[in-house]
Order: sequence, then structure tokens, then C-alpha cells
Amino acid sequence: MESLRSWAVILPRLLRYVFVYRLFRIGACPTIMDCRPECMRCLLDLFHWDRKVRLVDAEQCPRKGPAVFVANHIKRDDPFVEWQAIQVASNGGILPRIMMRDDFFGNIAFLKSRLLDGNELTAMLGSLHISRGRVGLSQIIPFIKVLCEEDSFLMYPSGTRSRSGLFVEYRDGFEEPGAVSLFVAQAQRRRPDLEVAVVPMTRTYNPVTGKSALIFCAPQSLPHGADRTAQRAFDANLVRMMAERVEINVAQVVSGLLYVHSLRHKSTALDVSALCAVAAKVFAALKGRDIDPAAENDLDNEVRQTLRFLAKKGVLKRKGRQVELDAGVVLGAPAPDLHYADANPIKHLVNQVIHLADVTEALHDAARHMA
Repeated sequence: MESLRSWAVILPRLLRYVFVYRLFRIGACPTIMDCRPECMRCLLDLFHWDRKVRLVDAEQCPRKGPAVFVANHIKRDDPFVEWQAIQVASNGGILPRIMMRDDFFGNIAFLKSRLLDGNELTAMLGSLHISRGRVGLSQIIPFIKVLCEEDSFLMYPSGTRSRSGLFVEYRDGFEEPGAVSLFVAQAQRRRPDLEVAVVPMTRTYNPVTGKSALIFCAPQSLPHGADRTAQRAFDANLVRMMAERVEINVAQVVSGLLYVHSLRHKSTALDVSALCAVAAKVFAALKGRDIDPAAENDLDNEVRQTLRFLAKKGVLKRKGRQVELDAGVVLGAPAPDLHYADANPIKHLVNQVIHLADVTEALHDAARHMA
């Protein structure tokens, strides 16, 4: 019933947008700011994010603004997945704006057409656009205003998606995270009574299962009057907090074991049952880490599912109860572009956890027991 009501609200506005505003350029661009919950219901019906994304520590999400939500960027749908997650975790108390590049849909033809403009659609939903590499003061002020009005927004300090699987990739001349602190400091300077919560969020995506974990970290506060040195330290700490909350899943561990094994052997065959046992040792060694529940509840099946996925991608071969590896393929380093994950999914998965010293140590220790 809720879905029907939501579609009844959203469809007339979309039809007016496409066939009146876009096609004939009549009237002003419609908005859906006043019916964002209904829009989310429609998007959930289409993409089923509520079934594919598991929220962790959602109780750490504030129930009202002002707040800045800061997340890693690994998939194109991140803004929409996290927008929905924040609404759910805050019990509907926060409907965040989204900081989004003004060319976000630039390479998707049907979303830059006579009838549809993806950037325009996101603006109708409340996103605030910035320009890649040339952000001006006029694009910064709206975000400060959002906080001063005790509202909230979502942003990505890396500025772009990670192609290689590394937790953060800086490109286009950037060498440090975007200045989350800038918006908070300016808002708190304009309103000395304001306390802005900064909430780090970490998304881990498992391409084998098509599911994600989205973890809410503890909210952080920037002291009033913090100088630029303190602000930069604050921004760097947010990234460290997010990086520490990557959820460890079976696909990453299996890929890590195959990768470490290939470093030691040019080519070899491995027994699947033995690989399951060694993967179990890795998870047993990880204390205090966020672990995918499937690693405990269904490890053997997850290992086999991962191997089938990797075999389908052509980076290993399955022969009965064994897998055959070619070190040259496993260790290959593709160009860090949009095809990286398909060119070498093993390395892409390894890169997701390579910054975690205890995880890489556990992989190396366990790999010694592999034939």
C-alpha cells in the first residue's frame, strides 16, 4: 500500500518533468524535495537496496541535524544507497542533501538526453552540485547554509570513486581528503551556538554476493575555533576511522590467500577443502575487526561461491576439488580505470583490505599452511 501511494505521488511529477518541462520547455522544473520519503520508496522498489545493504551500528546515526555524513566512495550508487540508509538509521529524522559533482552522469547517454538530465533529477531531489577541480565560493556557501539551518548533507572526502579497490584513491592532483572541517568550522563560526555532528560511514561491497555492509562510526565534533592545522588533522582522522571499519568478507580473504600464494609460486593447484580450512584460520586470527556474518555462518559455501565467481572472471581454473592458479594472471596490475575490477578481481578485492596490517599479516601467516 505504501508503494502504491508513493508511486501515485512521484509519477505525475516525473511525467510533468519529462513531457512538459523537458520536451516542450513549459514552466519551471518541478521539485520532489517535499516528497523525498516517497521518492525513496519508489527507488527501493526499483533497486532493492534495503535487501542488498546491511546496516551496522545504525544506532550511532544522529536523529536530527545539523550533521555532515562522510563516506568512502566505491560504487556509482553510493549517494543513493547512503541517502536511504541515513533516513532509515535516523528513523526519518534526517533527509540529507548530497554533495554531488555536476558531471556525475556525464558518461551515461540516456541520462543526458532531450527527455532526461540525471544531474537535474538529482537537484530536484535536493543534491547540491560542485564542479570537479574548480569548486568556487558560490558552490561552498550553500553547504554552510544547510548546516546553519540545522539540516544535514552527505559528502565524499576522496572526491571520486576508487577504481582499484583501495580504500581511498586521490586523482586529479589531490593529495589529501576534502576539507570536511571547512564547512563545519564556517557554520560554527557563523552560529557559535551550533554543534555539528560529523558522522563517518564505511561501505564494503562484496561483488560475489552483490551485497554491501554500511557501517556508521561514532559521530565526531570539531572544536569551535579550531585552526587550520587542527582542521587538517580532523579531516585525516575521519578517513582513518572509516578505513578501520572495512568489513572483512570471505571474498577478500580468499583473494588474499590466492594472491599471497601466487607471490611464492609461479603456478600451482590448490585443494578447495584445504583453502576453506586456511580461510577459517584467517578469520580466527582477526580480533576486534568487523567480520561479515557469512564468514562464520556459511564459510565453506562462501569460499566455493567466491571461487566460482573468480573462475567465471577468468583469473583461475576449477578442476574438480582443486583450483589452478597462474601467478602472472593473479599478480597482474591493470590500469586503474573503470575496468580494473573486471580485469583482475582478485587484486581488486585484496586492495580493499591491504591497508589493514593485521589482516595482511593473518593472510601471510595462514598462507604458509597452503600446499
